[in-house]
Amino acid sequence: MRRSLPIIGFCVLLLSAGDGKAQQAFINSVVVYSTDQQQAVAQITDTIFTIKEIIVTGNKRTRKSTILRELPFKTADSYPYSEIVGKIELTKRQLMNTNLFRNVIVNLQVNPEQQAFVSIDVEEKWYFFPQPFVRIANGTFSQWNERGRPLEHLNYGLKLTQFNVSGRGDKAHIHLANGYTKKITLQYQGFYFDK
Repeated sequence: MRRSLPIIGFCVLLLSAGDGKAQQAFINSVVVYSTDQQQAVAQITDTIFTIKEIIVTGNKRTRKSTILRELPFKTADSYPYSEIVGKIELTKRQLMNTNLFRNVIVNLQVNPEQQAFVSIDVEEKWYFFPQPFVRIANGTFSQWNERGRPLEHLNYGLKLTQFNVSGRGDKAHIHLANGYTKKITLQYQGFYFDK
């Protein structure tokens, strides 16, 4: 066991050195476009950049795979600068259209080796919505009023809606009703089956 410790330490050192190069390339990169400012931060000619890494931050419940499936690009893709900026704008629109986020900021960073780093910062919504309700079971309010407003002719309860249950954009409803009509309803709208 003691003889294997130096070997394990050496392997960890080698692995961290390779990771350090990727981090160093990211640190040396410069922000050239941001959806937060709706304009290019720096002027760049139509150079072709290769997407080296996609970094997602701010997601607490939403899975990274759910965010990445909405992107019109992936790592190791190469695009001219003008095309990649269009894809960055499309990324923001597609992520906002999921209704999972309150705000999305996408930044494009490049380094001198023509590598592009895309950082996506999301701000999640509040996903839990309780809705109490009181409804007349049969007839209209005026009919219920004419009958002497009997409380046993009312339905009351609580509807609980939880969006993004598993972090994949799914939805669950629990409907609890008491009074004239008693019922419990469970509903789940969930997973996608495509790529």
